[in-house]
Amino acid sequence: MEKVLKKYDDIKNKLLKSFDCDKEYFIKNNDDCNWRVKDVEGMFFLTYWRDGGKLNECIIVKKNNEPVIIRKKDYTMILVIECVKVAVILKNDMEV
Repeated sequence: MEKVLKKYDDIKNKLLKSFDCDKEYFIKNNDDCNWRVKDVEGMFFLTYWRDGGKLNECIIVKKNNEPVIIRKKDYTMILVIECVKVAVILKNDMEV
């Protein structure tokens, strides 16, 4: 399990670094989704969906009053606020 967690962390860090992103974020890979960004009076929203599926809408985080949308070659990373379930992995011998 330790090797799996280390590999996950290493890959995640490489991915964030490739987008020049040095913060800790939950990464959600939706490369099979259609998507669009809309501006509603200065508030930016990302909508994404799979063909025939429901629309998922979330608000885009701003930095220096600009939406954080990072385009790199064939992919775009957008920092958003979205409700997610989070799996927390803990080491059993650390339980008190």
